[in-house]
Amino acid sequence: MGIFGGVFKTLIVDNTKAIVHEADRLAPRLNLGFLEYAQARGFHIDAARVLSPKDKARVERSVQTVRDDCFGGE
Repeated sequence: MGIFGGVFKTLIVDNTKAIVHEADRLAPRLNLGFLEYAQARGFHIDAARVLSPKDKARVERSVQTVRDDCFGGE
């Protein structure tokens, strides 16, 4: 466990090919390796909706927060 006591329960991902093979609104087809990793670590993957800029902004805003909190002293 890290500073925050574990991993997030739900990870909102942009539809990058490394994680999402085929984007779909209700049932995106996920990369098997990343899906197994998520199951082993105990978190759920929620893919952002296609062509929804508001969802993508939530994903990218989280990256900035994590970067500032975790790597600020480096």
